[in-house]
Amino acid sequence: FLNWWADRLYVDKEVAQFVDGIALHWYFDNNRSIVELEGFNTKYPDKIMVYTESSINSFQSSGGGSVNLGDWSRALRYINNVYQNLNHWVMGYLDWNIALNEDGGPTGATGITLDASVIINTTNGEFYKQPIFYALGHFSKFMPPGSKKINVNIDQDTYDIEDDDVRGESNILEKFLQMDTENSNSTTPSPFPTRKPDPPSNTVLALATVNPDGSHTLIAYNPRSVPANLIVTDDNIGTFNQTVPPHSLNSFIYW
Repeated sequence: FLNWWADRLYVDKEVAQFVDGIALHWYFDNNRSIVELEGFNTKYPDKIMVYTESSINSFQSSGGGSVNLGDWSRALRYINNVYQNLNHWVMGYLDWNIALNEDGGPTGATGITLDASVIINTTNGEFYKQPIFYALGHFSKFMPPGSKKINVNIDQDTYDIEDDDVRGESNILEKFLQMDTENSNSTTPSPFPTRKPDPPSNTVLALATVNPDGSHTLIAYNPRSVPANLIVTDDNIGTFNQTVPPHSLNSFIYW
């Protein structure tokens, strides 16, 4: 979807000057590759990408209805999605709803109910912070507005990721760019290519920023069922070691 629309907008130079970038939603991410984000940045390096909507709705829910109190699997979906996007040229990330009632509403004309970071009990006035709230809190609290992403090089084993569609990233990108060019020349109205989704990560994920106050943030997610030993080296500051628990999201702030 991303590059198909971008190619049709930016081919017109008059239109392109008024379109600063593209807004993304997550509803087809499981059927697309994050390589599409790389493809967009390669073709349009002066344009931005902003993630403007993510949610778990009544059509996507797992382990219950739209609202499922205490469901950490939903928080993990957000964690993986934030990493995938912010590590591939996306400049901002927005959730759809910060708070909803216990039925996943109120809803619009569609009647689609949702889960949210905070659920309000409209009977007794209580509110419940969901795991999604704490997951997104790592990024929104420790990577404040104005932060700039910095590169993180991870040297570790891949721990048995198996997928017959996994290749070298440059080969995937080359194939995608060729495929997308072919589609942009097609006469069919919506020639969206399909592919297998990217395999879930089984390695520690990391995202780092330098912040407006001069501090640095490193957020590391360990998806494994065993602890992970991290050795973090910043060429300008030094090195520190830290063991992070299984299935944990960890934020480090340093100067």
